[in-house]
Amino acid sequence: MNNGRSMRTIQYMTCASTMYLAGRSGFLWAMIVAWGLVFSPAAVRGQETAQFFRQNCFSCHTIGGGRLTGPDLKDVTKRKDRDWLINFIQNPTAVLNSGDAYALKLKEEARGAVMVAVPGMTRDRADALLQLIEAESALEESQFKGIVVSTE
Repeated sequence: MNNGRSMRTIQYMTCASTMYLAGRSGFLWAMIVAWGLVFSPAAVRGQETAQFFRQNCFSCHTIGGGRLTGPDLKDVTKRKDRDWLINFIQNPTAVLNSGDAYALKLKEEARGAVMVAVPGMTRDRADALLQLIEAESALEESQFKGIVVSTE
């Protein structure tokens, strides 16, 4: 399979199959194929990443809702490069112990709180989280904005 065009080919074939089946065998077959699109690996991975963020990150971080214990992550990939962010997400203590000035600034802004390393955090998982943060940052209002407390 040619990886450069395989996903596009699969998407096209799936859409074509859906239309063919709808015409040939009725609505039921079209729905079965469409159901497969909803639960495709990419869609499930996106849902898993959002759920992972909600369970492991959302108690300290918002995306567009302001600082909690940790910084607001809206547009974080515009503030630091991706490799630095992935390394920090995987092992914040190691980055702090290296004397990294930006990491030390984050610690100071968090009143000494240090981000906890999540067991089993891989480079791929960290990259998926950054992709989620980028996508949510582009929205007018992120689902991870959090609760806004009145300042009045």
